[in-house]
Amino acid sequence: MSKRTLALLLHGSGSSGQFMRSACEAADLGVDAVLVLDDRDGDVESVVDAIDSVSDAVTESGDRITLIAGVSLGAHAAAIWAARNSRANESVEGLLLCLPAWTGTPHSIAAATAGAADEVELRGSSTVLNSLLAEHPQDWVVLALAQSWPDYGDESLVRALRSASFSPGPTSEELGDIALPCAVVALADDPLHPLAVAQHWVTQIPRAELVVLPRDLCGAGPRILGRSAFAALQHERRLSESQ
Repeated sequence: MSKRTLALLLHGSGSSGQFMRSACEAADLGVDAVLVLDDRDGDVESVVDAIDSVSDAVTESGDRITLIAGVSLGAHAAAIWAARNSRANESVEGLLLCLPAWTGTPHSIAAATAGAADEVELRGSSTVLNSLLAEHPQDWVVLALAQSWPDYGDESLVRALRSASFSPGPTSEELGDIALPCAVVALADDPLHPLAVAQHWVTQIPRAELVVLPRDLCGAGPRILGRSAFAALQHERRLSESQ
């Protein structure tokens, strides 16, 4: 039986594996199947450790992880793992780093994440979501939260958001240590995942291409995230091969 190629998907804090499956389908990523790491602790180091465990299990099964795609905290974890782990170059062929929130020590954006945890604790996730939906009824990011948050329960959601707000992102030095080709995806208008952060990541990662998507996806839905990221990764690979 031939080995399957897999994409390992890492969701963000407050998000879920369900969102990652809708955003990153196997057919869009050039792999045979996707594998979701559903870690809801909100701690980047726990996700980094889990990548190692999953990679070992996949290797033992005879399959191969050729792509890692992370969103927000998941992107932080994927970048940190690739920078620290020499095994990253043995089978993984690229990283899709979507919506990075900060570099290194958490700062004002992380404070906003902690503020969201406070709001959920004070008002309840249903009330917070209803307010967001009333203000942004067609916003795909808000709609994704509306799908994911109820699966947590308020206590677990608050814990995950607060944990994420204290979790460091990859440092500039770690980003510089990533040898894999990368696509970095940002939204043009997302205060919790600033475009400036994605731009900085691209300047630090030796082989990286930036994709900027509009906040209004005109009905395209989250699947455009995986498609756009993989197209940028393929372009980066072609550039490297031509040099």
